[in-house]
Amino acid sequence: MNNVPAVSIIIPTYNRAYVIRETLDCVLSQSFANWECVIVDDFSTDETNEIVSDYCKKDSRFVFIEKNVGDVKGASASRNLGIMNSRGAFIKFLDSDDLIDANNIKLQYEDLVNESPYTASICRWAVFSDSIRKAEIKTNMTYYKNFSPGLKFLENLGESNSYIPPVCNMINRRLLDAAGMWDERLSLNDDGEFFARIFLKTEKIIFTPDTLGYYRKTENSLSVYERPKLASLVLSWQLTENHMRSFFKEKENIYVRNSKRRIFTHLRNDYFWFLVSHFWFFREVFTYKFLGKLKYMISK
Repeated sequence: MNNVPAVSIIIPTYNRAYVIRETLDCVLSQSFANWECVIVDDFSTDETNEIVSDYCKKDSRFVFIEKNVGDVKGASASRNLGIMNSRGAFIKFLDSDDLIDANNIKLQYEDLVNESPYTASICRWAVFSDSIRKAEIKTNMTYYKNFSPGLKFLENLGESNSYIPPVCNMINRRLLDAAGMWDERLSLNDDGEFFARIFLKTEKIIFTPDTLGYYRKTENSLSVYERPKLASLVLSWQLTENHMRSFFKEKENIYVRNSKRRIFTHLRNDYFWFLVSHFWFFREVFTYKFLGKLKYMISK
């Protein structure tokens, strides 16, 4: 086997002792053998470190990195550390509770290996809580097809008001080099901002249909959001909006516009004060909602 892995699987983790075995087992079960899996721990206080260390002893393709005192905390910083300590020509990001089919790495790699470095692969996905046997497979998504360039994929996400989790994506390292690393300032929607940059640099997106990524849905109520995370959410979309302005003459586009409307709807009941404090960013949504109410009152 080639000593240099073809695919680097990068997993940030924090206090995931109760689920990370499933994720690492699904990596071990891959039919494609030429991979490395770089797990970066973000100062866990449970048994995560011991569990990951055991997997490293079983299989040398697992690489475990523990942060040192003074290292930047957060999932984005962990992913960046994983990237810097990885060697594969292709990169797959998993969260430490994600799962993938046994053929996932093989099929996505085969779709990319003979393509331009500025090509990405996406696959089908499903949502689950405890067992993938009860997973809700996302069918008939409008983005289950090829795109060229990647900007059209983002436009499709905006038009369909859809989302695709990072577990679905595989990218070339040279594409990542062109788009840039994860933004370590962000603690919420860091994946959205990162992959917006990736897809804006992508010449072609290939849909790999015969494999699934499994996104684990956890309890994450909006009521537990703190001000720093809300600020990160807005910053991530401000950055995304700025990235996309270079592709459009107009100031807004459907992808960012519909995302703002979705955020507004999620936050307006419990966090209206936050929306008001960021009025300039949400000004189009405030106007849209106001005009909608005014039209309704006139029709009465």
